[in-house]
Amino acid sequence: MKRTGTSGKVYLVGGGPGDPGLLTVRGHELVRHADVILYDALVSPDILDAAPPECERIYVGKRAGEHSMDQSAINQLLVRHAKMGRIVVRLKGGDPYVYGRGGEEARVCGQSGIPFEVVPGITSALAVPAYAGIPVLHRDLAGSVLVVHGRVRGPGAEDESTPPEAEAEEEEARSATPAPDESPESEKRGGIVVKRHKRQRTSGEFRIRDIAAAEVAVESQSREESEPRTLDWKAVCSAADTLVFLMFLGSVDDIRAGLEFGGRPPDQPVAAIQWGTTPRQRTVVSTVADFPEAIREADLSAPAVLVVGDVVRLREHLNFHERRPLFGWTIALTDSAVEHRALAPELAEAGAAIHPAPALRAAPLALSTAEMQTIRGELALATHAIFTQPALVELFTASVRESGIDVDTFYLQTRVLGVDEATLDALQSAGISATLAEGQPDETGFRRRYGAEFQASRVVVIEGEDEWGDLADDLAGAGAHVTEIPVRSWRPNEQALASLREAMENRQVTALLVLTLETARTMSRVWGRDGFKRIPETIVVVAGNELVASELVKVGARVNVTLDDTKPGTIVEALTDFRTSAPKSG
Repeated sequence: MKRTGTSGKVYLVGGGPGDPGLLTVRGHELVRHADVILYDALVSPDILDAAPPECERIYVGKRAGEHSMDQSAINQLLVRHAKMGRIVVRLKGGDPYVYGRGGEEARVCGQSGIPFEVVPGITSALAVPAYAGIPVLHRDLAGSVLVVHGRVRGPGAEDESTPPEAEAEEEEARSATPAPDESPESEKRGGIVVKRHKRQRTSGEFRIRDIAAAEVAVESQSREESEPRTLDWKAVCSAADTLVFLMFLGSVDDIRAGLEFGGRPPDQPVAAIQWGTTPRQRTVVSTVADFPEAIREADLSAPAVLVVGDVVRLREHLNFHERRPLFGWTIALTDSAVEHRALAPELAEAGAAIHPAPALRAAPLALSTAEMQTIRGELALATHAIFTQPALVELFTASVRESGIDVDTFYLQTRVLGVDEATLDALQSAGISATLAEGQPDETGFRRRYGAEFQASRVVVIEGEDEWGDLADDLAGAGAHVTEIPVRSWRPNEQALASLREAMENRQVTALLVLTLETARTMSRVWGRDGFKRIPETIVVVAGNELVASELVKVGARVNVTLDDTKPGTIVEALTDFRTSAPKSG
């Protein structure tokens, strides 16, 4: 990113409706280079993970009227950080200009002389219905769609929120420029309808006729979101075939009364969609007459989108998201961040939600100068290097390089093996030429496969602290000179495991993945020897291999699935097969 002069720059970036995969390429690029990110409540944590480690992250979210920071303070932060020469990303859910107050923030930047850029995002008004199987426009059923702010009053309510001086300014702005054609044809030509501004306050949306009118529009949008608006319900209900209400949950009875007053049929279908585009999505389909009761009965909460119109009937055939093989499951990942990064996208693609619960916190071992000298000598003579876990690849490479050892030459001159597919993937992703170590890393597996090759060879085993004693013994038994290089020590992550136990007891987790012996033993130590016995029977327990399964059974766990390997595709397939064969478990 290039700064303009000595000043920084503000980017108003739409983060999309919830699914991190719906962030635009431009938005992702800006997040990756940001100095400061001011982000809202509904922004996916996966999007923030792309930011540089040194990036300052500031939460400024608003949820259901609860504000962590008022708008004036947010505006001041944008200006202050930009004037310090920083690249500031204002990351918003959905699109910055669709009820995101992006217009206000852009205006503040302009008035303060701060360069800014708007990066549109995919709005929930269109994406959430699509993920629920509802196209808001359809050639046969709907030629137009109207997006409405859902904090509204029912028919007959007085609009007490518009200051008299604002009404006067709006009237002056209207008289300054001849009004365009007010015919119904000019209001509804397909696509997204922008309701014309009349003297009667509608949804807070304006067609900008001149600069004065634009100023009024900006000011009107500055009202608190919790302040209900009065609509011309007959005009709204006739303006478009499909109506989409955002931020509506506090006004469901008013909306029903308004729809009925405006002439919508009582049996017209209505869909309320919670946490749309995410694995937590829930959809309640009802009718104009009954939807408030259906929403209350389902106990839907924000964020949610309401769709009114005949297009809702298409959901039965077009609902793809909620039919994904693992949709509705929440899967606890107990292994390292590297495994999480590799596996989480595959699980999300299958429709699952992720509960990250790393059982261990990794830290580099503090090696003495003498130990580093020994390692330097062994690496110079090594014929083979065996990595035992994906997380070790990056840590070993960085640690050795920092010590002044030419690690690139080491990789070129050494045959590198990964003990499983996940470790092999990590090596290859790092640009290291490596092959899969065939045979199980148990007492005799390596010896049977590599006995002749390892005889009289010099092997370094890259491992965690006290991790693979059997493997070293096996290699030595094959005639190899073996050096174990521990590059990581583990500390139990007691906070994460306590949170995981609480989530399981509250039935917030569907499946528990334990992929390594190290993880299984740590969980047993933290929870107590009988801790696994307390896991609810509804939770699917998945072991990474036979050794892990044996360890879990030893401490009282009930293992439902034992994996052949820990490739993400294998895990997804195994969980899908289990769910299909035992539907009552999920």
